[in-house]
Amino acid sequence: MSRTYHSITESEEIILNILENHYPITMKQLIELVKKEKKWADSTIKTFVNRLVKKGCVTVIEKEVQYFMPVHSREKRGISALGELIDKFYDGQWQQAVLSFAENEKITQEELESVLDYIKNHK
Repeated sequence: MSRTYHSITESEEIILNILENHYPITMKQLIELVKKEKKWADSTIKTFVNRLVKKGCVTVIEKEVQYFMPVHSREKRGISALGELIDKFYDGQWQQAVLSFAENEKITQEELESVLDYIKNHK
């Protein structure tokens, strides 16, 4: 997934999370599930889904009815969003971002060592 991946709003992320756990799913089924979490109008939900399709985040499967499913997993969306933030605030320097977290005690020594061990053993 490239860094040109479109940013996803919090509302769109709600739709994607539901799709990820229930795909493929019809619009009617999706609306029912979304309404359990949010009191959005049907047209609002359809608008969010259409935006996600245009952004390339949701695929439409044409059969007797349309089925919807996410293109990327939550993990891949998270990596993309994190990359955008690091590009914006740290000029794309991942090392500087990690150091900033360490300096501000947002990551413990044990967590940092665990990440380093993982990288050493999986590269």
